[in-house]
Amino acid sequence: MTCAVLPTHPVAPTGLFSQQEMQLKRKEASSFNEIGNLPFQMQQAVQKRIRLEPTPRLGQQIFGANQALTGPCGYPQLSQQSAGPDIGQAFYLLSDCEQDYLKEQLAKETKSQPNHLYLHHTQQEVDAHKRLVLVDWLIEVVDEFVLSQESLYLAISLLDRFLSMQAVPRCQLQLLGVTCLWVASKYEEVLPPALQDFVEITDNSYEAADLIRMESLLLRQLHYELAVPTPLHFLHQLLSHAQAEEFGGASPRGPCQPANPEQARLQHLAEYLLELALLTPETLRDRPSVVAASALQLACNLLAHCAAPCSRAACGKLCRAISAEAAVGLEGCMAELQRMLRWAGSAQQAPCVRDKYSDARRSCVALMGTFAAAW
Repeated sequence: MTCAVLPTHPVAPTGLFSQQEMQLKRKEASSFNEIGNLPFQMQQAVQKRIRLEPTPRLGQQIFGANQALTGPCGYPQLSQQSAGPDIGQAFYLLSDCEQDYLKEQLAKETKSQPNHLYLHHTQQEVDAHKRLVLVDWLIEVVDEFVLSQESLYLAISLLDRFLSMQAVPRCQLQLLGVTCLWVASKYEEVLPPALQDFVEITDNSYEAADLIRMESLLLRQLHYELAVPTPLHFLHQLLSHAQAEEFGGASPRGPCQPANPEQARLQHLAEYLLELALLTPETLRDRPSVVAASALQLACNLLAHCAAPCSRAACGKLCRAISAEAAVGLEGCMAELQRMLRWAGSAQQAPCVRDKYSDARRSCVALMGTFAAAW
């Protein structure tokens, strides 16, 4: 089937067309003649593309050109440029695969986030103080067994998720806590402690069969979903990227390995604040990434007199990107972390986490007296 070619010369102008309109028609006719010898289906596609006029954006179609950037109730809509850098722009040293993984973790964290009001709505015999005592004891057990920090954070995540779903009697709260740590250690550790070790750490308050039954109940209640993002996971990503950016692409000692005492002090203080966040249920209202960014930003603020300016700038940019991604500010979580820092420093009975970070291996950040100036 052959296609008819349009005439090369348009009709002479009449009084109905102006000279400018005829010039536009000549241009359109010449464009059609150039594609006259193409196959019929391709010719139709190209002709359709030539005639296509630019359409307004979706926001302009609905609200009009002047209201496209207006949010609900007439307030200006927050854009990524005004709130902070985009995740891809802030974490520019990551490969495409690593950026996709980070974005997937940011999207996944809300699905596994427990209800922060479970102590008021779900539990009858467990309150914030009993939870604090249990978490502080679990921090001590992790140090006793020389477990990784990942095991601790996963155990607390399992604990809060289970408590937000099912009421637990006071007499079984320690059993649930030690079972969560047992499950987390089997998931994270290469050589986890034996079951009998967890029985003995409770001063033989429970039997091995009790832990096995609680493990089965825990896993069924959580639908065997153990791989969840934790605040420690995001903090290490923030620190690794900030250190790599400071050294022009890679930290000289590897990922999340501080290259100097200033970086080590910043990392230890951020980790100290992050473990203090485990003790309070108030931080459960925020995403794990926001808690991690708040801890790092507060650590930068508290160590502003001794941390390198380039390191503070890199950390600040990454924290703003996390805040923009979550569409929430960091001020509320930072205020809660400051409150916990004051409490840990002035409590008559020091929590185990304060003793843990009073060690020289962790830069003695719990003993630093420079925090009062920042309050």
